[in-house]
Amino acid sequence: MVTKADNISVINFSGNIDRQDAVNKIIEQCAGSRVTIYSDGSVCGGSVGCGACAAVLFPASDNKLYQVETLAVGSKVSSYECEAEGVILGIRMALKYFEIC
Repeated sequence: MVTKADNISVINFSGNIDRQDAVNKIIEQCAGSRVTIYSDGSVCGGSVGCGACAAVLFPASDNKLYQVETLAVGSKVSSYECEAEGVILGIRMALKYFEIC
């Protein structure tokens, strides 16, 4: 949980940068000092349909394995709901990770 502003990092990229290079740069900058979480949510079959989300947590320690969780959101949901559920799933993963550590 973020308790003060200096625990938040914003990483901006300018110009034409490859997505894989961008992800690698973010992981390098954050490795060993904090938890990095990526989340996504999507809907199958149009703007409203069956939706799900996922989150991946990369621990602060390079020695620990990353964690992946998925969640079925619903059968008549929007992609916005799925994206929001993905963020919530990532937050829950972080809270659970820091309870254990």
